[in-house]
Amino acid sequence: MGEGIIVSKVPVSDGDYVILFAEKLRDDNSYFKDHKMIIDSQISSSRSLFNDKFSEELKNGNFKDSVRKFLQEIGLLK
Repeated sequence: MGEGIIVSKVPVSDGDYVILFAEKLRDDNSYFKDHKMIIDSQISSSRSLFNDKFSEELKNGNFKDSVRKFLQEIGLLK
């Protein structure tokens, strides 16, 4: 842990989580690799889903509007 910084065993604030993550990363780099793999997989899946679902819109130049409308319909955008 950093000098002068006390982190309880259960993180309370966002700063506690940042410190805990940094310590875990310093002690065991595989922790970061696992998270990176999950995030990269989610990005790839999302890209594939949207490209498949909106392939025509992508060709016609209406991709952003169509995706925005879709996300509003499912409640992820207002």
